[in-house]
Amino acid sequence: MIKQQEMIFGRFLEEKRKNSGFSRKEIAQKTGYKNLNKGIRRIKAIEEGKIDEPLVQKIMTILEVAGLDREKCLLAEKLQIKREIKKLPEFKPRIIWRAMSCLYIPLEIPEYLTSKAAILNFARALARERKAHCRLELNYNLRYYIAPSGEVSKPDRRFHYDRPAKPALSSCF
Repeated sequence: MIKQQEMIFGRFLEEKRKNSGFSRKEIAQKTGYKNLNKGIRRIKAIEEGKIDEPLVQKIMTILEVAGLDREKCLLAEKLQIKREIKKLPEFKPRIIWRAMSCLYIPLEIPEYLTSKAAILNFARALARERKAHCRLELNYNLRYYIAPSGEVSKPDRRFHYDRPAKPALSSCF
């Protein structure tokens, strides 16, 4: 189960693996995978930042990576995210309503709702009223997913930025 994104630590593990002379296949063997292709895919995912904690611990042991190295990477990741967020336009909180299986509609949050609790309650009521899934985005790295029952997920704190879509060629003529 993927718990969090750790892009810098993933790259750190990849460099450490390469510098130690191991291939992904060899690490998969050392971590006990019988299905080597599955092991290689999971190791690649970790190196891309998708953390699977039990496997990460095994890889850290094999590569002799200290917990302090991981903490340094996590700190660097947080600082990098803060720098990236400062470069982005100001974030306006929004609710994304799932109208159909592939149709997501952004909805405005009334301006009189200013507290996080009030906005969450508004989103919960909206999800129950419309009997649909909603996503409440409060900033670039804080989202909540709301079920049609009004149940709210744990906060999703992964950095996320939807870049503006490129215009279609037909709109240029």
